[in-house]
Amino acid sequence: MEDVLDRLLSLRDSMIRTCANMRSFLDTLAQNTGDIDDGALTEAAVRESLEEAVLSPMPATRASVEALEKFVFDGGVQCGSSSDQRCVVCLGKILCEDQVTCLPCSHMFHGHCIEQWLRYGHVCPLCRFKLPTDY
Repeated sequence: MEDVLDRLLSLRDSMIRTCANMRSFLDTLAQNTGDIDDGALTEAAVRESLEEAVLSPMPATRASVEALEKFVFDGGVQCGSSSDQRCVVCLGKILCEDQVTCLPCSHMFHGHCIEQWLRYGHVCPLCRFKLPTDY
């Protein structure tokens, strides 16, 4: 079930990014050619990008995941944490002595949870901060 959720979240992120890119492209095309989009072009482009997104999730690079700050949670102020910190990937409470990983955006997660998350997508599950991809 977790793998399905990860793929769906990754797909959603890819769709949002692709739709924004296509809208920008179509706007630029219209400015330079005078061609007005009647909706059919947008629909076809979105359908094609959705098919591509289903087949190719965009994981974070291995190097970017390995470079993330990792530490043992002690309940202190590391990574802007509080004593009632939760991992939004698994929804479990982060307890003292848990292995945690902090993203560059300062959000903290159980280490194994965020590493699994980043195998399928390259954005922070809280703020959508983007880690590098190979694509």
